[in-house]
Amino acid sequence: MRSGDRAVTRADTLRLRWLTVIIFVMAVLTVGWPLINIAVPNRRTLTSGTILTLGPSQADLARLTVGPGWSMVPSQTDPRLDYVLRRGHVELAISYVALIDRAQTAHLWTGLRQVMEVSNPGVRLGRPSAFKTAQGRRGAQGALASSTDIGTAAVVGNPSGTFAVEMVLVSPRRASRANLAAARELMRSLRMVVPPR
Repeated sequence: MRSGDRAVTRADTLRLRWLTVIIFVMAVLTVGWPLINIAVPNRRTLTSGTILTLGPSQADLARLTVGPGWSMVPSQTDPRLDYVLRRGHVELAISYVALIDRAQTAHLWTGLRQVMEVSNPGVRLGRPSAFKTAQGRRGAQGALASSTDIGTAAVVGNPSGTFAVEMVLVSPRRASRANLAAARELMRSLRMVVPPR
């Protein structure tokens, strides 16, 4: 065999080895990744009475109190800005929204509707009605519906007009009434913290 032929054979062998390695890695990722997802759950159980803090500073702060049976989805949670919680088939997303000025408070519902259209295509947000937290803060809420899901969206602005909290509850139509009631109770637990002067 000539030296040129040996060089071609070595190059082909090297390419074949790299191709085998790439196929092996792809197979491991294809089969292994779902197994890792099953082995490492993406939920953290929350103790009843856990207080979730929402807001970047002591001046702009809201709190919610979690009841029994809730878990947090860490991969979709950015503490202080966004929480995604689950109880059974019910999912509750809670988000902090910074406001540039007080004038934006009048447009909170319109903003929520626009966010829903982008983040949840196919979900219709109904007309707003009054929403009131256990603390007495007033906001707006509306029913959500799609071909498979139902829910409620609510938005509450803080008294100083510097931020708002959006809460979006989504569940399959077959979700238990107890889970839906627990989600609505969690939404009403929202407290806007007024910093000491």
